[in-house]
Amino acid sequence: MTRSRVLHITFCFFFLFSDIIGISTYVFETGDPLSTEYLSEIIRLLKAQQDIQNLVQIKDFIGQQCSITTAGTYLLETSISYTDPGDGSNSAIKICSSNVILDLNGQHITFSSSACTDPDSAMCGIIIEEGCHDITIKNATISGFPGYGIKVNGSSTSNLNNITLENITVNNCSSGIKASYTNNGTIKSCTTNNNSNSCDFSAYGIHLENCTSTKIEECTSNQNSSEKKVYGIYVNNGEEIFIDKCTCKSNSAKKNSYGINLKNTSTSHVLGCTIANNLSTKKNSYGIKVSSSEFCTLKENTIHRNKTNGTGESYGLYLNSSQRLTVEGNTVEHNVFGFFDNETESSSLFIKNIAYCNEINYVVNYPLSDLPIKSGKMYDYSALISDMVTKMDNIEINL
Repeated sequence: MTRSRVLHITFCFFFLFSDIIGISTYVFETGDPLSTEYLSEIIRLLKAQQDIQNLVQIKDFIGQQCSITTAGTYLLETSISYTDPGDGSNSAIKICSSNVILDLNGQHITFSSSACTDPDSAMCGIIIEEGCHDITIKNATISGFPGYGIKVNGSSTSNLNNITLENITVNNCSSGIKASYTNNGTIKSCTTNNNSNSCDFSAYGIHLENCTSTKIEECTSNQNSSEKKVYGIYVNNGEEIFIDKCTCKSNSAKKNSYGINLKNTSTSHVLGCTIANNLSTKKNSYGIKVSSSEFCTLKENTIHRNKTNGTGESYGLYLNSSQRLTVEGNTVEHNVFGFFDNETESSSLFIKNIAYCNEINYVVNYPLSDLPIKSGKMYDYSALISDMVTKMDNIEINL
């Protein structure tokens, strides 16, 4: 008769602040030796225990900054009204370790401030410090901070890699989300609405600086405002940036207003976005502006009713000192200018775009030796759009 072996496995789950969540004992009875089935179950439970040990519950950090310095999965248990501890901290939560998942669990992190400062130097909701990689932050609402809701803080000497921000709402802060010197980043299903800077600083919904291979997907940046300039989405010094199915509406500024602005950017793409009703009260309003950039694609975007109440102009899609862009399948209507390329001799390709009910639908300059319709760079302007004017109406091509 084979003697039975009784194997006791006891798990103790310890969380932040030395709270013991639970102690469980699993008992297996088996023959000698242990069967493959039971060994597999033991391994599964051990792995489950490891996952739970790595899950740290963040319960309360009022009056102190919460610094995450160890890899693991972190869960915010309750909403937090953060109070500035007065110790020079620059954020409510600071991540200083790689391989971190921070799940805010649908909770709120709020701060109350009337400070009028540059958002780059002011208190932020969450900061990821330079040198980190493989970080995910998700499921949060962040509001009331005088800086950015989330700031990904890479540098020229220490880039951040594989950063994911998902399902995050930032509102009533000075600006929404900023990522600097980030490679392989993803900002997905995030909302940056109603952020405002009442001082002489610009306000941003989503702001990328010196990033590569970064995606902004299905995000919304609406009703942000500034006494200076406002940007729904701003990319400066980017490469291989994808902005896909995003919405930028009703952002307003005293100076220039931008739905999406690409600057000094190459091989990047703005695809299927909706940009509307962005307002400048004194200067220019732009649906999409691309400056000093090359080899970018602007495709199947809908841009309408961007406007100015001042002496400036409103543009649906404006190319400024940019070369070899592909502008395809966009619909632009009810701006002062529809498509505007300020190059003396455009090198960009315009394909099957629709422009109507703009004061001037197209302003594009081509050399005499490269006629746009003949070369195929601009075509398909003759079809009617319902009862509207033809696509050819008010076109201005300087040859």
